[in-house]
Amino acid sequence: MTTSRMMLGTLLTAGAALLGAPSQQALARESIAQFDTARILAEAASAIQWLTYGRTCDGQLIKVGHQLYAQNSMVCRGPMVQGQGVLPDLRWSGTTTDKGAWQAVIIEGPLRPDGTVSLADNLTPDEAEAVRAYALEQAWMAVANGDATAPSP
Repeated sequence: MTTSRMMLGTLLTAGAALLGAPSQQALARESIAQFDTARILAEAASAIQWLTYGRTCDGQLIKVGHQLYAQNSMVCRGPMVQGQGVLPDLRWSGTTTDKGAWQAVIIEGPLRPDGTVSLADNLTPDEAEAVRAYALEQAWMAVANGDATAPSP
């Protein structure tokens, strides 16, 4: 997401330059043209969601998510959604920050070739969301413990 944040910064700077002199406007248009703005804005929204969601989740939702994670995923991923070096650490996964992407991966299972099977037989979409809340809570716990730095939008 750091690259997206830099691109977003460039876009904002370019946007501001559009209000300036004609020569600045031409440079700004060139800067904007090189980026897929829809993707950048979607990633920025995802980063903002990550920043707020784990902090505002209902404690009961996180508790249920922890229990469901333990029952369905801990054997492969290890404790605290960290992945044990083989599978991705869900605390920092872009999929975790996006509810739709999370639902698609957990319920539909498109990443089976990479080791993430569908849990549609074990989890409802609401239960998958509880596991996502637990994963995001683990990310914020790492930040609170000084093991990670909170991202900035």
